[in-house]
Amino acid sequence: MRAKREIVLRAMVGARGAFEEIVRIYGGPLYAFCLSSTRDRPEAEDAVQDIFMKAFSGLGCLRDAERFESWLYAIARKVLASRGRARAREPGRAEAEPDELAAERPPAEAGDAAEVLGALFGALSREQAAVVALRYGAGLSVAETALACGIDSRLAKSRLHEALERMRRVLPRSLSGRPSGRPPFRIPIGLEERIMESVETLRLGASVIERMAIYDQTRLAALAVKGERMDEELLGAMGRINGGTDFLRRVGAKLAARELGAALSYASRETEARLIEELERVDPATAELVKKNSFVFEDFSLFDEAALELFVKELGASAFAQGLSVCEKKERDTILGRLGEKARSRVAFALRGDAVSPKVARAAQEEAVALMRTLELEGRIRVFLGEEAGPSGARISLS
Repeated sequence: MRAKREIVLRAMVGARGAFEEIVRIYGGPLYAFCLSSTRDRPEAEDAVQDIFMKAFSGLGCLRDAERFESWLYAIARKVLASRGRARAREPGRAEAEPDELAAERPPAEAGDAAEVLGALFGALSREQAAVVALRYGAGLSVAETALACGIDSRLAKSRLHEALERMRRVLPRSLSGRPSGRPPFRIPIGLEERIMESVETLRLGASVIERMAIYDQTRLAALAVKGERMDEELLGAMGRINGGTDFLRRVGAKLAARELGAALSYASRETEARLIEELERVDPATAELVKKNSFVFEDFSLFDEAALELFVKELGASAFAQGLSVCEKKERDTILGRLGEKARSRVAFALRGDAVSPKVARAAQEEAVALMRTLELEGRIRVFLGEEAGPSGARISLS
């Protein structure tokens, strides 16, 4: 099943109710896809909520409504991969064999189609379970399934055939027919409501933060990164803003750093840029922590060569040069130095063209940042922070 293009377009421009329709359409298929990976219902529900929140935050960066479905499943793959790495790091956690998982809950004990397929996922490899979930849980075609999994159609067909053969061997005789093309999975009861509650909190938080004085914004950011409660003065300032009391009711007197980052990602780029600029002046350490959850044009200096060349190809050398033209010389030279010879020549040639106005240059930067967010959400580039990044700090490379 796919959302109508009109629904996606309305959601992209922030129409109320449009994203809720998207959650209603894709909630069940995404749950099936996540369950095929996690083999755990509560964790699958958490993953679905995480996917929808990332999609909601990044929807304004989507440039083509026709690509919404593949974009959404690219986010899903990235979220599941991240959660898989986190599970693998848990001490004492061992990966069970597929047959052992199937034996824990025999399919014959399951009551409906969703229960049966959910149990059968344990008898499949994660790759096999993914194609079954997308083909028969989400109702995608084989070609669409291949696209969502990031593989070619022949491999998708092969995995699907192997999965169906294995499922037939363990499926109860009365249910051993070929799965129908109708999506059997529905979003778990209450999950849609939790997702929309989180969406509304994010909307409200962005609106409140945009209306706060810059002084209060910087204090809120400092408390968030330290994990400390808001003081009475800050609570009073937020309470005087339209919607502030409701926002505080939802989050309490403490805002987590990730919640602040999510709200800033949904707020206007001017709000984010102004806050980071002020933090760099009064509290550089907090500015660095906030920037780890946000992105500005100058951060293209963190891209490695392969990722930066992909980005210039996607955006275009001319538009990239326009954004680069208003950077400080040191930053401009650093970014150019990251490019390979051919891409650097194209961008340098564009830089030597007619001068552009600051307004046009800033617009080009905003387009570039939006594209970066889209590529990151699609899983085509990856941001490394902390120990993964090495001694130089954050870095960005191809996934």
